[in-house]
Amino acid sequence: MVLTSAQIGDVLSGRLSEVRFPIDQPPAWAVGEVVRLLRHNEEDPRPRRSSVYVRVTDWYAAPAASGEGEEWVVEFRPATAPHETRLLTPAARPKGSEHGYTNLPGLAMGGSTDPGEAVDDATLEQFRRDAEERFRRHRVRLARARAHERSKWPLDVRMRKAAAAAKQNGIDVRSELRDLRRMRSRGRPEGVLAEQMARIERMAYREPDT
Repeated sequence: MVLTSAQIGDVLSGRLSEVRFPIDQPPAWAVGEVVRLLRHNEEDPRPRRSSVYVRVTDWYAAPAASGEGEEWVVEFRPATAPHETRLLTPAARPKGSEHGYTNLPGLAMGGSTDPGEAVDDATLEQFRRDAEERFRRHRVRLARARAHERSKWPLDVRMRKAAAAAKQNGIDVRSELRDLRRMRSRGRPEGVLAEQMARIERMAYREPDT
């Protein structure tokens, strides 16, 4: 992943958390992978290794910023080098102070040569939030794909299948379907009917808003 010095600074400050690539250049990294950033500048365009690492949190295809076609979006957050062990150190201040961290075993708790890697509560919480966010985005992308496929069906078929799914999922959409039939009998525009049908389907299939 090649960035300018200014962009790497933005990564460290949290102002930059994604990069985009042409659709014909799919990302080479797996979600969760730690990647070392490469640096380039106008004076020396050859990429140079930086000391900054990021963890890839997600990547997906999205509409291109130019408005034409799609491009790949790779999302990430700053990370420590994969080979650096994060060890817990004794409290440096009196009782009640925070512990610190080091990658030197001799400075770790008890001076042990193998004290075990430390993971603080904030890091664990970040792992949990990242996992929840990946799952949420996966559900949204899946719901969009399914909604796109359903939009090709005749309205009667969509209504029938939604009613069956709602019954299976223990959800009552009978009044919503009655309203939709009433709207159709009154000659409401197809776009309005499709929007109402999509709302009913999200309820029936228990899908997230997209």
